[in-house]
This record gives sequence, structure tokens and C-alpha cells, in this order.
Amino acid sequence: LFLSDALLRAAHESPAAKGALTILVIGAAAFLIRQNFPHIQDLTTDTTGFETIDTLAAAPRDSTVMLAWGTRYFAAAAGQLYLDRLDHITLVNDKSDLATIVARGTLVTPAYTFFNHPPDWWARTLARPIYLQAAAPQLAQISITPQLSLPAAGPLRAQSASVRCEEGSLSLAVTWQTGATIPEENLSVFVKAYDPAGELVAQGDQIAPVYGWRPLTSWLAGESIHDIYPLAAAPESVSLIRYGLYRTAAPGEYEDTLSYEIYPDCQ
Repeated sequence: LFLSDALLRAAHESPAAKGALTILVIGAAAFLIRQNFPHIQDLTTDTTGFETIDTLAAAPRDSTVMLAWGTRYFAAAAGQLYLDRLDHITLVNDKSDLATIVARGTLVTPAYTFFNHPPDWWARTLARPIYLQAAAPQLAQISITPQLSLPAAGPLRAQSASVRCEEGSLSLAVTWQTGATIPEENLSVFVKAYDPAGELVAQGDQIAPVYGWRPLTSWLAGESIHDIYPLAAAPESVSLIRYGLYRTAAPGEYEDTLSYEIYPDCQ
């Protein structure tokens, strides 16, 4: 900086100083471009922001969506301010008064939020137990009141199921219903889509319901748990979806405990 100042002063009197200053500026610019170009390129070509906006577009209307303060939050805010998108939700961050928000309405967050803000963080922040439900593909609803069907009766089962068809993909929505007793083991979920020839074209397995964050042993007797399983397949290519619960008997060995079939109508 001092060298540049000295050269600027000398440049008025000496052509040589002016030439040296020009070389210095060009050299510094070339160095900075070389050092920072990969980082700038990553920032300007990163699609995470648009992917975040697309995910939140499926959030329930008039819901409040929590995104941790950072790049995803900034992207969603930009979507509201400059892209005329996400007008159907209220956007908040992890510093907001979440206890008041969840008491007054629907509070939703992306499934990846739980990696840095796990369910026990939510329970501490809200000062009460939480009961996760799926709100939309890759979105979970934070509830402080369980959905109970009392008196609890019968075995664990899939109470209802439906398929939603989108352009280029589809999703299976299942409402699981616990019976009179709390599940004693954490089963996983299998979801498999087949074409008319019986070939597997997509799979949406989860280690546990609600994107892996609602293990069965956390359920209550008589509780209903709504879940959604995205499937990356063209709707017109899927003629059958098989889904249910399974346990891992041994490495590489799986045992189905519940199994169902549904025939999507995406015509």
C-alpha cells in the first residue's frame, strides 16, 4: 500500500514510475483473480439456493418455516424479496421465538435442519416434547401435540396411503397408526416403485419414518404419524408401489414385518 502511494506520487514526475505502477496493479490483479476465482466460481454457480426455494415451495400455505441463519436462509429470503416466490410462508430463523410460533400455528423445517438442530434441541428450545410429522417432501412439521386415536387398539399398521404425481416425480404419503402398545423396536421403511414389466425404477427407503428422525420407539400408543416418501421416477413409468416396515436380521439380510401395495393413477 505504501509502495503504491509512493509510485502514485512519483508517476506525476517520472514515466518509469508510471510504468512500474501499471505493472504492479496488473500483477496484483492477476494474483487476486488466480487466488479467488475458484471460490467466486463456486459461489456464483452453486444451485443450493434455488434448491432450497424449490423445497420450501411445497410447504403448507400460511405455515412458518424455520431455516438456520446462513446461506439457505438468505436464499429463501431473496426468493421472497426478489423472485416473487414463497409468498405463502413466513420465514424465520433459529434465533426467533419458536415457542410462541409453534403454539399459534404450523411450524415447519427442512429435514436437513435436524443434523445441526436435532429433535432434542427443539425440545429444549420449546421447553416441551415434540412430535414430528412429514409436512411435504423433505419438510417436517414440528408439533407439540401428538395426533392420538383413542382408545388405542389393534396392531401397528398403515392407516391410509395415497400417491401424489408431479412432473418428473411422485411421492407416497402414508399415515402410520400405532396400536394399543408402544413399538418395542425401531423398524425401517421400504418404498419401492415398479414399472409395468415389474422392474424396480425408484426407491424411497428410510432408516426410520419422517426422514429418519421419528424412530418407532418414540411413538405413543394410538398415535398417528404422517409420512411422505419422495420417489425419483417419471409418474407414467410407475404402475405399482410396494411399501412397509422391515428389520435388519443380519448384515445384508432383511425381514419384512408389514407390507402393502398401492397402484398409482397418474394419468
